[in-house]
Amino acid sequence: MNAQCAREASSEDGFGARIRAAADRDPDRWSDPDRFDLTRDPSGHVGFGMGIHQCVGRHVARPEAESLLAALARRVGHLELAGEPRRHLNNTPRSWASLPVRVRPHAQG
Repeated sequence: MNAQCAREASSEDGFGARIRAAADRDPDRWSDPDRFDLTRDPSGHVGFGMGIHQCVGRHVARPEAESLLAALARRVGHLELAGEPRRHLNNTPRSWASLPVRVRPHAQG
């Protein structure tokens, strides 16, 4: 955790939200942490929690996500934004209320 995050985490008004919002975006751990990078080493991320606080559904969620993405890659040639994304504001940072996308199939050849 970098010093800025530590200072904010210790403030009285928002311990949990600031820590969770910083998860997997620590510039001391990852270079350019806000950039989506499929080649980044995923070890150390906290997407499914850590230690005794790990998500019990992680063993189902990972193969489900892999199956979905593999099927999408076979069928879809291009994804692009089709409107303005809208954040879902609650205690789970970085979630979407709306993420409109346009899907184009692979070109027939």
